[in-house]
Amino acid sequence: MRVPTTLPAADLAGAEAVLSTTRAVRRRLDADGPVDPGVLRQCLELAGQAPSAGDRQPLRWVVVTDKDTRAALGEIYRAACASFDADRPPVSDETTRRLRAASTDLAIRMGSLPALVLACTTEPAPTEATGTVAARSWGSVLPAVWSLQQALRAYGLGSCPTTVRPARADKFRALTKIPREWTLAALLPVAPITGDTLSPAPRRELEEIVTWI
Repeated sequence: MRVPTTLPAADLAGAEAVLSTTRAVRRRLDADGPVDPGVLRQCLELAGQAPSAGDRQPLRWVVVTDKDTRAALGEIYRAACASFDADRPPVSDETTRRLRAASTDLAIRMGSLPALVLACTTEPAPTEATGTVAARSWGSVLPAVWSLQQALRAYGLGSCPTTVRPARADKFRALTKIPREWTLAALLPVAPITGDTLSPAPRRELEEIVTWI
């Protein structure tokens, strides 16, 4: 399919709406709502168009819809989050408090949500946090995660990227038969979004974050 280099006004408005209202949805994920496998497949196809360093295309997806497997993955995630939260200092500002509460709620409900998507790469995890190798590795996965979120949003589905810590990666592999040489980059719960509208999130003014030269 070939599309114009400049989008028609109606298409542009839709693209702007998706870009400005794609959120990390936590509390508004509907555990009882269906996720059409055909729609999810279409969203994954679209996400596959994201940039890939050197066009090596190491991205791999693992989609979990089996009820028992979702429940088991959810329990691993919940326990890991509870352990992590226990070691974090308390917070006083309201924004961070609400975010932590929403994250805790998501951890509790993770295993009951209708689809869990694991974003993986066939390349080994970088040994350093910065540098060319790290940029190339994560740069071939994380843009696809964001593209998947936007595609899901366009179809009325919400998602929230969460990290897969090494401590639980092996347990995830055991449940999903993911090859040991793959690196798990992110876990995204997917479900319909409750409510009728979404709004752009509060962000800093452009003048604060852009330098024109």
